[in-house]
Amino acid sequence: MNAGVNMFAYEKNSAELKALLLKADLKVTMTRLTILHILRSAQRELTVTEILYSPQQQLKKLSCAGIYQALRQLERAGLVAKFKLGDEQALYSFKNTQANIRICCRQCGRLEQIANPLFELQIQELILIHGASSYHLTLEKPKCFCCAENAAEQPDHPRR
Repeated sequence: MNAGVNMFAYEKNSAELKALLLKADLKVTMTRLTILHILRSAQRELTVTEILYSPQQQLKKLSCAGIYQALRQLERAGLVAKFKLGDEQALYSFKNTQANIRICCRQCGRLEQIANPLFELQIQELILIHGASSYHLTLEKPKCFCCAENAAEQPDHPRR
């Protein structure tokens, strides 16, 4: 029954997604439509693996290579945003649905998105002034909440 709900939502949004693809001069394919649907309904940025094994795409058989190829095309067309930090897997989101401000834990590498509309407005003004087209801002901190919590649970010296 849950698959029917997902299919209904997919069908409802597919006309809008088809229009976006056509406006970007891209051929409408099931792979592109499926990826856009998954990213648009995601609550956060996703890796290629998460897209590949998304429960929303159970009825669609996507290949890893096909996803990478479609994501490159969608990114070039401006429909998908890609974020990559160091050697970590790239993260993908539907354009303009995710915040571009993140905090990175130096200890574990965990990324956390921050939504701050006022700060993002100020950054958008800077982008216009300097002629940039987009931005990704990553702040670093020594430990995230999880690392600090794990350190508190671990004793300083091993017990004998």
